[in-house]
Amino acid sequence: MDLLQGNIANLQSSFLDLDLLTENGFIIDTESGLDILLEQDLQLTNPQELFVFLSISKDGGQTYGYSAKAPMGNIGQRTFRTLWRKLGTTVRGQAFVTKFEFYDPVPFVILGASWAMEMLPE
Repeated sequence: MDLLQGNIANLQSSFLDLDLLTENGFIIDTESGLDILLEQDLQLTNPQELFVFLSISKDGGQTYGYSAKAPMGNIGQRTFRTLWRKLGTTVRGQAFVTKFEFYDPVPFVILGASWAMEMLPE
């Protein structure tokens, strides 16, 4: 899949504050009732690591199987292509539907795509 690598100039990494917990999983508070936070944060999004997800349906789009992820590429990587390999097999004559998903707040533009497949002997 050939994608337009998005403009992430205004996109910032987002972090989640982590609370200090007891051995039982309870949050430790100060005397004034404020949570004690750890110095480290949990990174929720990283604009340098953007992924596209592919899932395949063998029943006309009613249900989809496993969602495989592949990197989108960074800004300036004009020759980067998003690839999925070893997606499995389907019965001869059976149709399938593909679904591409992208969850990050940057433009998602598909410039082109190709599908290579091989007919196996029965």
